[in-house]
Order: sequence, then structure tokens, then C-alpha cells
Amino acid sequence: MINGIVNSINSTPTLRLYEENGTTRQEDLQLSVIYEQDDISTIAGLGIRKDAGKGRTLFDGGNISSTRYRAFVNSSYKPNATVTLNIGALHEKEESRSEASSLRGAINFHLTQNLTLRTGLSRSERLPSLYESYGETTYYYNGFDNEIFNAVRRPNSSLKPEVVNSKEIGVLYDFQNIKANLDLRIFNEKITKGIETYRLNSSIPQVDGSKTVRTEQNISSWTNQGSEVQFRIQPIDNLWFVLNYTYINNTKDGSTMARVLSEETS
Repeated sequence: MINGIVNSINSTPTLRLYEENGTTRQEDLQLSVIYEQDDISTIAGLGIRKDAGKGRTLFDGGNISSTRYRAFVNSSYKPNATVTLNIGALHEKEESRSEASSLRGAINFHLTQNLTLRTGLSRSERLPSLYESYGETTYYYNGFDNEIFNAVRRPNSSLKPEVVNSKEIGVLYDFQNIKANLDLRIFNEKITKGIETYRLNSSIPQVDGSKTVRTEQNISSWTNQGSEVQFRIQPIDNLWFVLNYTYINNTKDGSTMARVLSEETS
């Protein structure tokens, strides 16, 4: 690789103005309806989102765009003055690609007028981002696109959604004399099919001598454990101040990572 760089310097290749600027754009439209009757409240709706990106530094293949459609529903039920049940579901479909579904349930116990204890479970799937799926970076040796100095990164449009299983318990306290509340929670998240950069052997001719390229694959898994505290106060109407602190202990599952890599490279 070093010899390739030295040779490229000695050969004084044609200078090329390589555009470093790029843009991304996101457009989102959502329609929802709210239904309330007695102790049940439900909101449901449909949405569409379009992501677009351009700029040869990150999307060497050209202008990239992706459209996602979603449907969701969230319901709240109060069987009595002490308990509130919440359940929600979300389904997303990316145009000509993956689908993802998410479910969440929670129980709130109103211990006093000011103190609420809650616990929740969820299973969600996260669709790959535009850059994770279509990111492509190439360094060219001369002023043309027919000689590659280094093929840094290649896209992977077959990525699958990440899977997140989470659970939490928290407590919410509403102050009596001021418009403020304090929210504390501890949580645990287990991520599987995590998206991570991986080097693959490549037959692409590269002037610098490289034989590999980087791409994203669903080869990782890790656990997030932590706690969060948030203080919210409203000194005057239409004005809120929020103070938030979060601690996260991130542990990567090295054994799972090694096993998946072995399967991928065998």
C-alpha cells in the first residue's frame, strides 16, 4: 500500500477537483386520527417519508433516494384510577426493500396524585439508513473515472433491519407548587443483527494495491444498560426548560460477533 502511494506521488497524476460538498433531504407527510371514548384513547395513522442524498464523496454511484411507508396505532386504557395501560404498533415498508415492525407495551401505576411508577417492554426493528445501504466512496488515481486509486467503501442494498429488544422501569414525580416534573428511569436494550462496517475481499483493481473494500453488514450485537434523569420546568406559559442526564454502559457481544464473522467468511 505504501509503495502504491509513493508511486502515485512520483507519477504526478493529473489533478482533479473532487467535489466534497453534498446534500441530504428528508420529506415527511403524516395523517392521523384520534378516537376517544370513556377510558380508551386511540391514535392511528399513515405516513410516507422520502430520503434523498447526493454528493460523490459519500454517494459515488450518483444521486440516491428511498421512500418509506408506515402505519401506526397507539392506544391507552384506564381500567381504574390507579392503572393506565398503553400499547402501540408500527409497521414500515421501504420501497422495493425491507419491512420492519415494532411493538411496545407499558403499565403505569399512579401511586399518588403526584407519583407514577411505570414499566415497559418493546421489540422494534430499525431500517437501515440511506448512507448505510447506499454509501459509496472511491478515490480516483487520475482525472478520469476509469482508474481507481482506492475503493474505500461499497454499498449493500440487501441490509436487513436491526432488532432492538428493550425493557425499562421508571418513576415520574410532579411537583405541587411549581409547574415541573422529575423523570427517572433505568433501561436495558439488546441489539441484534446490528449493522457494522466489515472488510471484504475485492477483485476491483486498485492502484494502491488494496485487495479489500469496506461495506456494511448485519454482523454485530451489543447491549446497552443505563439510567436517565430528566428535570422539566415551565416558569411561564409557552416556555419550558429541560435538563437531562443519561448514563449508558455499552457491552459488545464479542462471541456472537466472532461466530457470525466465521460463518460469513467460511
